[in-house]
Amino acid sequence: MEPRSEITVFQQLKADIDAQLELVRATTAELESRSFEGTSDAGNVRVAVNGQGALLELEITPGVLHGPRPTAVGDQIVRAVAAARARAVETHRERFHPLMPGLFPAEGVDR
Repeated sequence: MEPRSEITVFQQLKADIDAQLELVRATTAELESRSFEGTSDAGNVRVAVNGQGALLELEITPGVLHGPRPTAVGDQIVRAVAAARARAVETHRERFHPLMPGLFPAEGVDR
């Protein structure tokens, strides 16, 4: 291969990598700005987390803390946050799989 054609090949590879990187950055920014909701099994707690899993909102049904088992609310909060984070993770996997299938396998594939 001639030196000129090697340079062209490397320039095209760099352009392809730059375009892929821009897609990853844009997808990351979009997912970070989204909100993912989770609700406790009892339905007494609703939360929202951002794309990084940070808690944005916490709603507790009025009166639950004054009910017969107010200490159970802590477990409900943890479960609601876990459900919201699981939604965020699944959405990340779905969005990033086409961009980086080696890092984000298809649904149901164990690594």
